[in-house]
Amino acid sequence: MHLNAQMVQGSSLTERFEAMSWPLGLTFFLRRSSRKGPLLAWTLVLATASALAMTLLYQPGGDSNRVCYGTDTRAFSLLQSSGSVQQIVLVNTRMSRPWQDTVNQSLAQVAAIFPKVTLVNWYDASAGKGSYFYPDGVHLDSTDAQYYALLLAKAVETQKLPL
Repeated sequence: MHLNAQMVQGSSLTERFEAMSWPLGLTFFLRRSSRKGPLLAWTLVLATASALAMTLLYQPGGDSNRVCYGTDTRAFSLLQSSGSVQQIVLVNTRMSRPWQDTVNQSLAQVAAIFPKVTLVNWYDASAGKGSYFYPDGVHLDSTDAQYYALLLAKAVETQKLPL
């Protein structure tokens, strides 16, 4: 019972933050931007895409947590408020968890929709390299974390991201 109360408090705080953050961010960028048309157009496109995705994910009588807390819903929310960020790098996952494929699929869909998103395919890059991980199958050992860092560095270098 105590855990449920914490979850409700946490979600309402998140909702309040999200409800305040994107309008403030949009206002900030609109005031600084000389070309307001494209920014407004993208905001409308992204908001529509997010609403459509949530509508498609919702199943009456089912668990609505998927719609509220799913990776794709969160990603849409964050990307909608990314404003003038030139490029975003997302990294998919490899871990023996039941949600691995769902998360990777959601990230791939988000990357396909947003032109400024680059998806680093950690799932494929780490295939067959079980020795990279500690016995928990999640965390990289210190030596092989370098491979992960190089993979990310390549993605950043390829996209010529501002540091």
